[in-house]
Amino acid sequence: MIKIKINASDEIREVTFSRHSEHVIELGGITDAPTTGFTTWRMDGVTQLGDFSDYTTVYRTLDNAVQLSDDGSVYVEPEVPDTPVPGEPQPTQEERIKALEDQNETLLQCILEMSEIVYA
Repeated sequence: MIKIKINASDEIREVTFSRHSEHVIELGGITDAPTTGFTTWRMDGVTQLGDFSDYTTVYRTLDNAVQLSDDGSVYVEPEVPDTPVPGEPQPTQEERIKALEDQNETLLQCILEMSEIVYA
């Protein structure tokens, strides 16, 4: 954990800090990004560690963290191809049906085991 002091404010917050690339850092434990930049401090609140005033662009927002960039870049979700990859073998209709039957059998076994536990 470290402390950050948000620029243009007296607000100080405790976060986890990690660098993901040359231009992207992550602040954990917060969900609202300090888009005015910030400085990092030791937990004693006296010793300044770094100046991240250029990290003002929200690169990506995660469940309990934000990633910021200093070059204006933002995260773009990779596209999932709708079509199969050429050269990759595709299951036949019979293979897909068999796989679904196997899943159904497994689910049925789970339900039976759970009912035995509940009604034991």
